[in-house]
Amino acid sequence: MVDQDNTIRLGGYPGALRTVLGAWSEELHPLAGDGETVKLSTADGGTASADYWTEHLHTTSAEVLASYASGRLAGSPAVTRNSFGRGTAVYLSARVDNTFLEELLAAERAAAGIRPELEAPLGVQARRRTGNGRSYLLVLNHNDAPAPVDVGAGGTDVLTGTRITGTVELAANGVLALEEATEEHARTHTETGR
Repeated sequence: MVDQDNTIRLGGYPGALRTVLGAWSEELHPLAGDGETVKLSTADGGTASADYWTEHLHTTSAEVLASYASGRLAGSPAVTRNSFGRGTAVYLSARVDNTFLEELLAAERAAAGIRPELEAPLGVQARRRTGNGRSYLLVLNHNDAPAPVDVGAGGTDVLTGTRITGTVELAANGVLALEEATEEHARTHTETGR
């Protein structure tokens, strides 16, 4: 919205990214903090909701994925997707509900050919780190509630030494670090007797 000197860029928000996003925001519309929500209608005929924040959005080249269905912005775009260069830019002009967000992110990942390390609920992060013949799966639950996580073939919990497979309940704000079996690692253990 602003340049390096904190000067607002003219012509609508979000400033320099308008061309990338294929959309621009005329006005920011925060919602009341007492739980005010608005309804959204999705391009595929579904519904969603948003709270906290909305924007009066206009499209230039973007496809509309969801529009406001209630409130003062009813009929205006709420979520857009724009092809730009070799990529795609998605703009959310509202804080959408978690179900819609999960579906949107899953669709965008699939379209980009990105596969997650493992299927996990929203708020659970998984990363695999490999090197020197070893593979580690690190899983972090950023939620304030336990979350079920399917670790598949799993591995050995580096903190407890316990073998873990299948679906586990990861504690609220919990961490799981698994050393996964790899062919090279298994061969090294066999050859050295470790």
